Amino acid sequence: MADMLDFRPRRALRPWSKTQDGIVIYGVGPTVRSADNKAIERCSLNHTGAEVWRLCDGKHRIADIAAIIAERYGQDPVAVQRDVLNLIEQLAEKGYVEVDYDAFF
Repeated sequence: MADMLDFRPRRALRPWSKTQDGIVIYGVGPTVRSADNKAIERCSLNHTGAEVWRLCDGKHRIADIAAIIAERYGQDPVAVQRDVLNLIEQLAEKGYVEVDYDAFF
């Protein structure tokens, strides 16, 4: 896990929108397709998830993102690291966040 915390995820270039209350929604519209013509499923991120997603700018390491979220909400940094890493892995699996794992080997 420690090595993964050094990765610098970045938001994928996919269609998204933001609601008035700050929630990020991917897959805007009923028939959104990616560049390779695959249908993009709709995904909503709550406020904390949206904050994590916004920090996935390719500049912040996962450890940095977790520290920012832990401090902002007064939570245990170790628990937040696990949660942030889990969220980023899920977003990467769905193609919403890109993590260049190969660049670190």
